[in-house]
Amino acid sequence: MPEVRDQDPSGSTAHDPRVAAVLADLDQLADLPVEEHPGVYEAVHAKLRAVLDGADPTADPAEEPGGP
Repeated sequence: MPEVRDQDPSGSTAHDPRVAAVLADLDQLADLPVEEHPGVYEAVHAKLRAVLDGADPTADPAEEPGGP
């Protein structure tokens, strides 16, 4: 298995804190019945689309308002 670098303490490998926050929603899957997983995936997908649709691919997320 390849080594994962630049991994933050939450376990996310996302370099954009907005994406990492959305991906954190996946943590709830362990506590939900499998039949509820599709709803979580759909919600996460919608949130990721919203974040990424508004993202400037040339911007440094650390320099954006609300960034670290």
